Amino acid sequence: MSNCIMSLKNKPLSYQETIDRYDLALLRNGGQLILENGDIARTKWGDLRFGTVAFNGLWRMVQHWRFNAGVVRELFDTTYAMGKELESQRKADKGAGRGEVRFYDMRAVEEHADPPSYVEREKLAALEFGQETYSSCTILFLSNFLQQFRDDVEATDEAWKSSGPLYNGISFGQVVVAAGNGVRHNDEWVKAKLPDKRQANSTRVLETAFGHSLGGGQALRKLPLYTLQALSQLGRFDHMSASMFSFAHQVALTMDAARSSAE
Repeated sequence: MSNCIMSLKNKPLSYQETIDRYDLALLRNGGQLILENGDIARTKWGDLRFGTVAFNGLWRMVQHWRFNAGVVRELFDTTYAMGKELESQRKADKGAGRGEVRFYDMRAVEEHADPPSYVEREKLAALEFGQETYSSCTILFLSNFLQQFRDDVEATDEAWKSSGPLYNGISFGQVVVAAGNGVRHNDEWVKAKLPDKRQANSTRVLETAFGHSLGGGQALRKLPLYTLQALSQLGRFDHMSASMFSFAHQVALTMDAARSSAE
């Protein structure tokens, strides 16, 4: 908790610093107040509208990210810190001749090895479940965050699916939303003998992006972690956030261009 509080005390990037960091050219020159039908235009969320619909959607995304980025980074960093601790302990177990325990099988935890190692196994179980929880929270935030942005800019399927960076032809937004579906319905996915249509659609997106099968059953509990690893290049939060804004900026530019050509 103390680390989290410290991250919240850190000053967030300013609006201009965020624009500069992620090279958001669409926002650089600001936007003019818009009039519609003789009245001041407003956004979907009730604010005064400056510039295009896409400009306002990207503006809102930047503002929300500035004040949430510290907490999201804390979730992300804790996910990886737990992973490192798990890896270290597993190497120690292997060196000591102790086999790996699947912690979601609670009977195996209770019955495994000698009593002195039981407490250590409990700690490892807490780390493994904790890593799943932190990675799931991160993915859920990103999924909700990007779907809010998509609605704000009124992005078409074409803009959403074609904007880079692409992962084997799958966009950043597609990956995050599909992974978010997996988190929300994880227990259903784990228990399913055969995936239903919605699950199959999401897993198809993720398997194409990752270039391999997700497996089934308990392996799906690691889905949010695998997603973060793919998007961050194995633990680089700044790389992931830059990729997210590169994607969002391209979506916004595409929607602006489409509306301009239609007018």
